[in-house]
Amino acid sequence: MSAYAKEKWSGVDEVVIGEFAEKMGRTPSDPLINTGQGDLLLFMFLLFGAIGGFLAGYYYRELFPNKRDKGGN
Repeated sequence: MSAYAKEKWSGVDEVVIGEFAEKMGRTPSDPLINTGQGDLLLFMFLLFGAIGGFLAGYYYRELFPNKRDKGGN
């Protein structure tokens, strides 16, 4: 039985890695942090976006130096 017959749009983890894991006797387990519940995935996206925005703002002068600052004047 092919893995394609189970589900039409399965991901690589489910199709390839899952098939090899089943052959080796390992059963799938739940993820450590289940982001499929409620708005946890959106909250994580917001949190890391805010952290990235803060770091980009903090290091803005190093990322985009002013042309006048290069001359040492």
